[in-house]
Amino acid sequence: MDRVERIKDTKLKFHKVYISFFLPVGVVGNFMLLIQAFSLAKGEPTLINILGVFERVVFLALAMLAMKGLTWFRRRGLISVFILQIASIAMSIFMVYVSLMDASTRLYAASYLLSVALSAFLIAYYWKRRKLFSKHGITPEEMMMLITPKNIIF
Repeated sequence: MDRVERIKDTKLKFHKVYISFFLPVGVVGNFMLLIQAFSLAKGEPTLINILGVFERVVFLALAMLAMKGLTWFRRRGLISVFILQIASIAMSIFMVYVSLMDASTRLYAASYLLSVALSAFLIAYYWKRRKLFSKHGITPEEMMMLITPKNIIF
């Protein structure tokens, strides 16, 4: 396995797609689910509905921290991704269990298992690249070097 220690020597295409597309979509999706959870909790304030609001707030905060931290290669972004994905795996495993209990929702189990696989992939991807992340992140000059295509000659 090759060593990943320097940003300029590492292929980061998936990382760029993840921070520029998948994380923002996740933030918007979590925000929409938070609004839905608020309306459910307001209409029927049961423990499960209140926990749903809390869960969405936590997922939204982690996704926003991950987006900011991963963009600047800060360690807190990496930790946020790990916590977010571990929480996602735990929630998906719970949802697999719940969906297998009811015959009408058994088809959902496959999508939750796919979610577990994708979260495990993200954990492995960022674990392999964990040495790229530091406490203070990268400088704006290094960021410009990363986002400038290498095939453009000035």
